[in-house]
Amino acid sequence: MDMDDLFPVLAMVSFLAVAVLGVAWHFGRSSSLLEGWARRNGYRIIDKEYRTFFRGPFLWTTGKDQTQ
Repeated sequence: MDMDDLFPVLAMVSFLAVAVLGVAWHFGRSSSLLEGWARRNGYRIIDKEYRTFFRGPFLWTTGKDQTQ
């Protein structure tokens, strides 16, 4: 394989790695923020789940950058 054949493969692998790291950071950061809030306010999280479509009563009250 010469460099011209290798570049698209490396570009795709790099893109996928950045995407996976971004998703992992997003969920890790959301969980960290929630746990920190609960600890500071004397609460204990007993259950949590990520909601995509069925958000219950919070459908219209979350911002676009908030994790539901």
